[in-house]
Amino acid sequence: LVAQLGKQLLPLGLSPYHPYPGELSPRHYVGAMILVGLVVLVAKSGTWRRDLSFGLTFFAVNLLFVLQVLSAGDAFLAERFTYVGSVGVAFIVGRGFEEIRCTGRFSNLAAPGVAVGVAVLALVTIGRIGIWKNSETLWSSVIERYPDTAAVAWANRGGYRLTEGRLEEAEKDSRRAVELDPGGSVAWNNLGRIRFESGNFEEAAQFYDTALEIQPAFPVALSNRAAVAARQGDLILALDLLDRALALDPLSTNARRDRVIVLKSLDRRDGFLEEVRAYLQLVPDDPVMQNELGVTHLDRGDPGEALLAFDRALKLEPGDPLFLQNRSYALLALERREEALAAAMEAQAGGAQLPPGYLERLRATSSVEQRQVK
Repeated sequence: LVAQLGKQLLPLGLSPYHPYPGELSPRHYVGAMILVGLVVLVAKSGTWRRDLSFGLTFFAVNLLFVLQVLSAGDAFLAERFTYVGSVGVAFIVGRGFEEIRCTGRFSNLAAPGVAVGVAVLALVTIGRIGIWKNSETLWSSVIERYPDTAAVAWANRGGYRLTEGRLEEAEKDSRRAVELDPGGSVAWNNLGRIRFESGNFEEAAQFYDTALEIQPAFPVALSNRAAVAARQGDLILALDLLDRALALDPLSTNARRDRVIVLKSLDRRDGFLEEVRAYLQLVPDDPVMQNELGVTHLDRGDPGEALLAFDRALKLEPGDPLFLQNRSYALLALERREEALAAAMEAQAGGAQLPPGYLERLRATSSVEQRQVK
């Protein structure tokens, strides 16, 4: 509480994340003494008692749920939680300047003092904006301040660099995170993803298993471990892991998509259509899955719904030869042979491998229909 209050008045040592200290130091005991002193100051402040009580209480009450009296995370404090509470501090400071301006003593300094104070805070604010540009700049600023204690910063920066495809840098960060905190599941999951991207599935599985030993209810690691199992040919294990991941996080798009792929590989027809629809409710603009939906409808004897799905896929990915080929099959099932022929020819021009004699059969039936019309 005192640290947050101090940063309101003198914004030094700012960081998006402050890890818990390894041990108590004299400054922590000084903080307790300052807190007692503030209570005494309010009690003895006379005419200022009401203003001080309001400002400090407003500040403290808005921090009650993030003071970590009951731990809600691994951060000692976070300055962003003072956004609302800072109004209480600003109120006290504003009353002070008002008092100076109205009493006559140093009244000429009130306006310049306000201007200088606002300018300093504005400059500090501008200096902090770049830190929040992306996850790399944010966690790099934390690492710069806490290189040997903020394991989560190393792990999170490694995760960001991994998504950027910078595997070597991501591994260095994740290794450092593991050194600082061997019980950090995120860093082990990162190492698993790095090995997976490198094609080393055995090591990837080991890293994911370590992450899951630390945190069994880790849906991302479960989903990633399922991907390894699928690559190694153990589809039953992959399906079980994906089911566990989705039980923890039903909105996981990666797990839902992978489950569709595994079910198709296992030739599990029951519930397959519902699974595809469940995924598309989360990600309706996935052209591959729209095509999969169309194929499923076509296999079930519903070419009308299949055609709608293929059209959606082609709207998202115009000219895709596979989607055009499937669209041709749906049109043929609907006995719209001329359109089926046009779609098939466009698919072939795009590189699709049509079944032998498919175009010839379409041309022949189309010619017969034209003669019948004439």
